[in-house]
Amino acid sequence: MRVKITLTFEKLVIPVGYQHIIQGFIYNNLEKNSTYYHDLKGISVFNFSELFGKKTKLENTLVFDNLMYFYLSTYDLNFLISITSGLLHKHLSFFRQNVYCSDIDVIDDCITSSMIEFTTLSPVTIHTTEEKKTIYYKPSDPKFLEYINRNLSHKLGREVSIILNVEKEKKYLTKFKDLIIIEAYYLEGTIIADPKVLKCILDVGLGDRNSQGFGMIEIKK
Repeated sequence: MRVKITLTFEKLVIPVGYQHIIQGFIYNNLEKNSTYYHDLKGISVFNFSELFGKKTKLENTLVFDNLMYFYLSTYDLNFLISITSGLLHKHLSFFRQNVYCSDIDVIDDCITSSMIEFTTLSPVTIHTTEEKKTIYYKPSDPKFLEYINRNLSHKLGREVSIILNVEKEKKYLTKFKDLIIIEAYYLEGTIIADPKVLKCILDVGLGDRNSQGFGMIEIKK
């Protein structure tokens, strides 16, 4: 399940590395009785895209004019109801600035085939930790797909294997909360898998750190 969330304002200024700001915005605006403040058993409940809209980059900040939007997806209808109720048609705070949630549109993400052409709405990252050192994998490394499949198997609770063909890639480096350096990749290509696995990827993302704003894909129309 996926929605497009539109926020309006006069002007908004945020850091270039803003993923943690969106994550906090989502958690802060869940309904008060929501139980979704942490991922369940280490599995991301939700995934979100980068921010879209007319913007200007000034040194380490982004200045948005009037409007911006992002996509949010989840496998859990109750989570979607909770965040929608917490946001829609309300005046809110985004990085200590006033915004208004003017619209939430439901996106059709129905899977009708075992193969999809995709592009990323937020970059994909996959990593392991060895002797307290984080190792990130690039798409050309065979371990990239190996750990993608391990990650999906964990999310679904059963062993799965997808065929991932990457046709375009672009490296992306950022700091999460100005502390953790994350290496990720914008991708375009195809994925072949069981439709239920493809639906999982659409709902909660591809790779690691999905609830931190990494790994959202969309099907090319």
